[in-house]
Amino acid sequence: MNFTRTLTALCLCFCIPALYAQEAHVDKGIFSFGVSMSDYNFQNHSKYASASKPSFGVLLTYWKPVVPHIDFSGNLGFVLSNLPAGFVKSDSTGQAGVTLHSDALIHLKAFREAKVNPFITGGIGWGSFGYQQAFYAPVGAGVTFHFNSGSIIILQGQMRESLSKDLTSNFMFYSASFAHDIPATRPKKRRGHKDQTVRDALSSPVKNNNDMAAKSSSLDSDGDGIPDKDDKCPQIKGSKENEGCPFPPIDGADVVAMSPDSVSYAIYFAYDRSELVGYDFSVLNRIMKILESDKTLTVHISGYADSVGTQARNMQVSAERAKVAADYLKSYNVSASRITTSYYGSDNPIDKIKQWRNRRAEITIIKH
Repeated sequence: MNFTRTLTALCLCFCIPALYAQEAHVDKGIFSFGVSMSDYNFQNHSKYASASKPSFGVLLTYWKPVVPHIDFSGNLGFVLSNLPAGFVKSDSTGQAGVTLHSDALIHLKAFREAKVNPFITGGIGWGSFGYQQAFYAPVGAGVTFHFNSGSIIILQGQMRESLSKDLTSNFMFYSASFAHDIPATRPKKRRGHKDQTVRDALSSPVKNNNDMAAKSSSLDSDGDGIPDKDDKCPQIKGSKENEGCPFPPIDGADVVAMSPDSVSYAIYFAYDRSELVGYDFSVLNRIMKILESDKTLTVHISGYADSVGTQARNMQVSAERAKVAADYLKSYNVSASRITTSYYGSDNPIDKIKQWRNRRAEITIIKH
């Protein structure tokens, strides 16, 4: 079937030059696990030579974003195959056994980013079918479902055209896979030069001074009545209830700025995406509790993007990141009148090397 080979070739030819037109690093890949079913009777119209049982298998797939709209995947699978008579050349009785297959695929997505994202697929694969090994060309379509929790479900259907004379017909392949965008795959707590400035501002000036060390137990740099040794924010006046900070501290969160009247936290996003993941939920949940405890506080959310891609797209995705954080707080009954948002695209980067740090939203809690 020439159409299958043509579409596969177009997918590969489109992707290869695109790789060289983009920044090398896009985002880290993820693994998915799934189940599959192979239909070897797809082009077999004889009920006497058809497979007597369905062929089910398992699948391990590695997914890697290449450029916007394009993903690469490589998979390894095992199928408990029931091959019909005549499917393998010179086999007149049919076979049952384990089929090992491996595929390299390119997926062209309908959208850069969407909760429900259809795609078409082309590539090349290899498999062992009974006593024969053969290459085939998968071509098909699928859809991914992205959930706020970071979970991903991928449904696919492919026709696999034989590229070897040892297979007499093509077959269909269906799969359902599950993946999870684990926050740990993107470093969260490492800080750059801007964070170092914040840490310096919040840290005690008492360093390497033996005379001052003797008095450190009673030293109170910010005059809030809490000794520096017990003060989590020794350079900014706070309260005993907040361990010396002007706001309740959020353990493990990235603080990008702090003053007596405001504090800003950062949450991070995958490349070209605005879905919240586990780390984001934990920070937003603590912010939501702070806002619930004091109804006079307001919050401003700023969205940012990295320097990859067009300015128009970066402005769009930074607006989406600010909106999704605001919508999350609103879903927990934080009044919309207490929330303002802005977005800046790729302006105001905080790290020119580690682009993942620029894919962020900054949530600022403000006292009035």
